[in-house]
Amino acid sequence: MGAHDDPAQDGANSAGPMPPTASPATDRLDLPEEVFLLSLRDDGRFGVASVQYALGGAILAELALRGRVAVAGSKRKRRVTLLNAAPTGVPLHDECLGRVRDSRRPRPPSHWVASFGTTKKATSRVGERLRERGVLSIERRRILLVFPCTRYRQLDAGPRREVLLRLGAVVLDKQSDPGRRTLTLLALANSVRLLRFAFGRKAMSPHRADVKRLVKDDPFGKAVREAVAAAHAAASASASVTVTTTTSS
Repeated sequence: MGAHDDPAQDGANSAGPMPPTASPATDRLDLPEEVFLLSLRDDGRFGVASVQYALGGAILAELALRGRVAVAGSKRKRRVTLLNAAPTGVPLHDECLGRVRDSRRPRPPSHWVASFGTTKKATSRVGERLRERGVLSIERRRILLVFPCTRYRQLDAGPRREVLLRLGAVVLDKQSDPGRRTLTLLALANSVRLLRFAFGRKAMSPHRADVKRLVKDDPFGKAVREAVAAAHAAASASASVTVTTTTSS
């Protein structure tokens, strides 16, 4: 898939009787951009924690869908391997692809999820691409003249609405054969509770088992969960050392 191919070509069916008018930006959205939009609240902030890891997983999945990398091996020994080092045309994606190319050995997907998601300004770079496409505006200011604050305001609600319709067709309307890209997006969204945020806890409750079944074999959602768990474990260990050191002082 090239840099300007249509990443949303599969499973773009409506989840309701009145689908929205197609947005000119939608057919150019990639997985990181879709995850970014799904994560936004009405006030321009992110509505779920660990967004950076979901974006890291989305970048890895996008590289796989574009034929640049592959995830191979058994469930417990999966590794990411380089297939094609040709640039995608997206600077953030190409920077991440270069890391895989230059790695001394194949690494598990969770490693790259964390690495890609914590790339310098990765989140803001995805937001900037959406701004360049006219989907968002970006407001930057400082609270109390010290703490930086960024808000992402929707200028074109169509792209996010169409992504929601696509996922809703699978989750709520039981669409058959939604396509690999949509299932990967579903797995990524499920990995950080984005579905519950986007559709509401009550609406999602009857469908949890179905979602689990649909994404159980997807390596990218699992990699995001593993990366988030590792980050939490590291934070807990650091806090424990700090408490122990303080107590001993």
